[in-house]
Amino acid sequence: MAEAVIRRIRVVMGSPGRDLAVDEAVATTLDNLKSRAEKIGFLLDLSATETGAKCKATATRLLNAQANGMKTIRDLVPAGSSPHALASAFEDVFRRLALDTVPADVKGIVLKALARVSAAAKLPATA
Repeated sequence: MAEAVIRRIRVVMGSPGRDLAVDEAVATTLDNLKSRAEKIGFLLDLSATETGAKCKATATRLLNAQANGMKTIRDLVPAGSSPHALASAFEDVFRRLALDTVPADVKGIVLKALARVSAAAKLPATA
């Protein structure tokens, strides 16, 4: 799905006769997602695709920014979100981390950030 979104954004947001660059399409897509969990999930999904491999440096940089920007686990969702929304976002991120198609180095970025915020909250880290 992430790959299809990027292909469509490239065409729609590009100028006549020139598609938007893949890196620009990824950044534009992230700008339109509202939560950190959605952004992380999108980047995890993208990393498992051919398009993700083509823009790995950009996708990794953006994933690092999202993951390292978390101060607490609540940062996965917008301020004021319900505990149910937080739990759902957390489960969705972990569901994506469990996919065999997501590269191990990409998973490591998110797992390290989740371990850091879990340790800060004195929660047991999960992997």
